[in-house]
Formats: sequence, structure tokens, C-alpha cells
Amino acid sequence: LLHEVENQSGMLTDCWNILNNDGRLVVNVPNAMSLHRILGLNKGLIKSVFEISETQKRMQQHSPPFSTESLERLLRHSGFAIQRIYTVIPKPFDHQNMSEFLKLGIITEGFLDQLNMMSEVFEPFGSEIMAICIKVAS
Repeated sequence: LLHEVENQSGMLTDCWNILNNDGRLVVNVPNAMSLHRILGLNKGLIKSVFEISETQKRMQQHSPPFSTESLERLLRHSGFAIQRIYTVIPKPFDHQNMSEFLKLGIITEGFLDQLNMMSEVFEPFGSEIMAICIKVAS
């Protein structure tokens, strides 16, 4: 939910306070540098990969998408060490098209699984950023 809250630092502080020392936090947020956002930029659908898209507005996401660098900065500033940060599911189409193609049977769940397996090849262009963080004792 990090990308859906207005006070991201406050949410991370709350998470930090709840976790035991060496506790783990897993964060999953949209990736500004995703393949489908870069394609959207090239097609003129968005003016910047960091622009809040119409889909994000409908989904009540108030902040621009993260890059791996901006997410890492925020997490470190909030007292977390990054154990691993990576992207997943390189989507060649936007959310609406992917859903429609699935519904019509043009693509299958198996195809989505194959895309996800290709995540390492398409790093850092997956649609979402995953970060596994550890609470660092203060």
C-alpha cells in the first residue's frame, strides 16, 4: 500500500516501530521504469515515466511511481537496510490491455508466468518493484 498512502514516511516509521530488530518488511510498488510505462511515454500517452497515470488516479494512488533508486532512498531514510530489490512481471501492455487480453483468451495465465520468469532478463523494467528490507536497530 506504500504507493497508495499520502504519508509514506509515516507509514514506514509505523512499520519500523512494529517490527522487531532484524524484522523483515516486504514492499511492492509500481515501477516508473517499467517496460509498459516506457512504451506509454514513447506513444505519447504519458509525458514522463514519473507521471501519475489515469489508471493510477482511478486506483487512488496519490504519489508518482517509484524507481528502484527512489524506493531504496526512502527505505534507507526510514531506517531499513535493503536485503534485495528487484523488478517483476515485465508487462508489454498497460493494465487495461493485459486484463482485456486475458479475458479474450489472447494471452493466458501461463503466458503471464512466462513473463514473470523472464524478469531477470528484463531487469530493471518489470512492472513492479519488490524490496525485501531489514529493520536496522537504532
